[in-house]
Amino acid sequence: MPLPKCVALDHLDPGPAGWRHVGTRVTYGGYVRPHPDHEVWVQDGEKLSDLVSAVNFSGRLWRDDRIDALSETKKWLKGKDAWVVGSYPAAFAVFSGGIVGTVINLIGVHPAAAGLGLAERLIRHVGGTFTAGTYEDNAAARRLYEKLGMKEFKREEVFHEN
Repeated sequence: MPLPKCVALDHLDPGPAGWRHVGTRVTYGGYVRPHPDHEVWVQDGEKLSDLVSAVNFSGRLWRDDRIDALSETKKWLKGKDAWVVGSYPAAFAVFSGGIVGTVINLIGVHPAAAGLGLAERLIRHVGGTFTAGTYEDNAAARRLYEKLGMKEFKREEVFHEN
Protein backbone atom coordinates (compact mmCIF):
# COMPACT_ATOMS: atom_id res chain seq x y z
CA MET A 1 0.00 0.00 0.00
CA PRO A 2 1.39 3.44 -0.85
CA LEU A 3 1.97 5.88 1.98
CA PRO A 4 -1.08 8.05 2.70
CA LYS A 5 -0.94 11.74 1.96
CA CYS A 6 0.08 13.72 5.01
CA VAL A 7 -0.49 17.32 6.05
CA ALA A 8 0.83 19.26 9.04
CA LEU A 9 -1.16 22.30 10.16
CA ASP A 10 -0.92 24.96 12.82
CA HIS A 11 -1.40 23.65 16.33
CA LEU A 12 -5.08 23.13 17.20
CA ASP A 13 -6.23 23.37 13.57
CA PRO A 14 -9.09 20.84 13.22
CA GLY A 15 -7.66 19.58 9.92
CA PRO A 16 -9.29 18.71 6.62
CA ALA A 17 -12.68 16.99 6.68
CA GLY A 18 -12.35 13.23 6.46
CA TRP A 19 -8.64 13.13 7.36
CA ARG A 20 -7.40 11.27 10.44
CA HIS A 21 -5.48 13.09 13.15
CA VAL A 22 -2.32 11.09 13.96
CA GLY A 23 -0.79 13.36 16.58
CA THR A 24 0.72 16.65 17.60
CA ARG A 25 4.29 17.03 16.34
CA VAL A 26 6.60 19.10 18.53
CA THR A 27 9.81 20.53 17.08
CA TYR A 28 12.85 21.35 19.20
CA GLY A 29 16.04 23.20 18.41
CA GLY A 30 19.24 24.23 20.08
CA TYR A 31 22.96 23.85 20.45
CA VAL A 32 24.44 20.69 21.97
CA ARG A 33 28.08 20.82 22.97
CA PRO A 34 30.02 18.05 21.18
CA HIS A 35 31.42 15.24 23.31
CA PRO A 36 33.24 12.64 21.17
CA ASP A 37 32.54 9.05 22.18
CA HIS A 38 34.94 6.27 21.10
CA GLU A 39 32.10 3.72 21.22
CA VAL A 40 30.05 5.54 18.57
CA TRP A 41 30.65 4.53 14.95
CA VAL A 42 29.02 4.83 11.51
CA GLN A 43 26.98 1.96 10.07
CA ASP A 44 25.65 1.69 6.53
CA GLY A 45 21.89 2.29 6.67
CA GLU A 46 21.13 -0.72 4.49
CA LYS A 47 22.91 -3.06 6.91
CA LEU A 48 21.23 -1.32 9.80
CA SER A 49 17.82 -1.80 8.20
CA ASP A 50 18.23 -5.57 8.55
CA LEU A 51 18.73 -5.14 12.30
CA VAL A 52 15.77 -2.79 12.72
CA SER A 53 13.39 -5.67 12.04
CA ALA A 54 14.61 -7.45 15.18
CA VAL A 55 14.02 -4.40 17.39
CA ASN A 56 10.67 -3.26 18.75
CA PHE A 57 11.35 0.10 17.13
CA SER A 58 8.87 2.91 17.57
CA GLY A 59 8.90 5.72 15.05
CA ARG A 60 6.68 8.30 13.39
CA LEU A 61 5.30 5.89 10.78
CA TRP A 62 4.12 3.44 13.43
CA ARG A 63 1.31 5.85 14.34
CA ASP A 64 -0.72 4.76 11.33
CA ASP A 65 -1.64 1.07 11.39
CA ARG A 66 -2.34 1.17 7.64
CA ILE A 67 1.38 1.68 6.97
CA ASP A 68 3.85 -1.20 6.99
CA ALA A 69 6.15 0.89 9.16
CA LEU A 70 8.97 -1.64 9.31
CA SER A 71 9.12 -1.94 5.52
CA GLU A 72 8.95 1.84 5.04
CA THR A 73 11.65 2.45 7.67
CA LYS A 74 13.92 -0.13 6.04
CA LYS A 75 13.41 1.50 2.62
CA TRP A 76 14.08 4.93 4.08
CA LEU A 77 17.36 3.79 5.70
CA LYS A 78 18.83 2.55 2.39
CA GLY A 79 21.49 4.89 1.07
CA LYS A 80 21.94 6.64 4.39
CA ASP A 81 24.58 6.37 7.09
CA ALA A 82 23.60 5.97 10.73
CA TRP A 83 25.58 6.72 13.84
CA VAL A 84 25.35 3.73 16.17
CA VAL A 85 26.47 2.72 19.64
CA GLY A 86 26.86 -0.89 20.70
CA SER A 87 27.79 -3.83 18.51
CA TYR A 88 24.20 -4.97 17.96
CA PRO A 89 23.59 -1.84 17.76
CA ALA A 90 21.81 -0.88 20.95
CA ALA A 91 20.92 2.55 19.54
CA PHE A 92 21.15 4.41 16.24
CA ALA A 93 20.54 7.88 14.85
CA VAL A 94 20.28 9.26 11.34
CA PHE A 95 21.25 12.90 10.91
CA SER A 96 21.17 15.22 7.91
CA GLY A 97 22.20 18.77 7.18
CA GLY A 98 19.46 21.33 7.58
CA ILE A 99 19.07 24.99 6.70
CA VAL A 100 20.62 25.82 10.07
CA GLY A 101 22.56 22.99 11.69
CA THR A 102 21.80 19.31 11.82
CA VAL A 103 18.41 17.58 11.67
CA ILE A 104 17.80 14.48 13.77
CA ASN A 105 15.81 12.47 11.22
CA LEU A 106 15.45 9.22 13.11
CA ILE A 107 16.63 7.87 16.42
CA GLY A 108 16.00 4.42 17.83
CA VAL A 109 16.96 2.59 21.01
CA HIS A 110 16.59 -1.13 21.58
CA PRO A 111 13.96 -1.62 24.31
CA ALA A 112 16.45 -3.52 26.50
CA ALA A 113 18.75 -0.48 26.40
CA ALA A 114 16.09 2.15 27.14
CA GLY A 115 17.08 4.61 29.84
CA LEU A 116 20.83 4.02 29.51
CA GLY A 117 21.52 7.38 27.87
CA LEU A 118 22.49 5.95 24.48
CA ALA A 119 20.45 8.41 22.40
CA GLU A 120 22.03 11.27 24.33
CA ARG A 121 25.51 9.85 23.64
CA LEU A 122 24.79 9.70 19.90
CA ILE A 123 23.61 13.31 19.77
CA ARG A 124 26.46 14.61 21.94
CA HIS A 125 28.99 12.71 19.82
CA VAL A 126 27.93 14.66 16.72
CA GLY A 127 27.25 17.91 18.61
CA GLY A 128 26.32 21.28 17.16
CA THR A 129 23.06 23.04 16.40
CA PHE A 130 20.17 20.57 16.06
CA THR A 131 16.54 20.49 15.04
CA ALA A 132 14.45 17.50 16.07
CA GLY A 133 10.78 16.62 15.87
CA THR A 134 8.78 14.16 17.91
CA TYR A 135 5.20 13.66 18.94
CA GLU A 136 3.72 15.30 22.01
CA ASP A 137 3.10 11.95 23.69
CA ASN A 138 6.72 10.76 23.27
CA ALA A 139 7.80 11.72 26.78
CA ALA A 140 11.22 10.04 26.53
CA ALA A 141 12.24 11.99 23.41
CA ARG A 142 10.95 15.26 24.82
CA ARG A 143 12.87 14.73 28.09
CA LEU A 144 16.01 13.95 26.09
CA TYR A 145 15.81 17.09 23.94
CA GLU A 146 15.08 19.26 26.97
CA LYS A 147 17.95 17.66 28.94
CA LEU A 148 20.27 18.52 26.04
CA GLY A 149 19.18 22.17 26.32
CA MET A 150 17.01 22.19 23.22
CA LYS A 151 13.87 24.33 23.30
CA GLU A 152 10.46 23.67 21.82
CA PHE A 153 9.76 26.17 19.06
CA LYS A 154 6.91 24.73 16.98
CA ARG A 155 3.79 22.58 17.34
CA GLU A 156 1.67 21.29 14.51
CA GLU A 157 -1.17 18.85 14.06
CA VAL A 158 -0.46 15.94 11.69
CA PHE A 159 -3.23 14.37 9.59
CA HIS A 160 -3.27 11.43 7.17
CA GLU A 161 -5.73 11.17 4.33
CA ASN A 162 -8.30 8.40 4.73
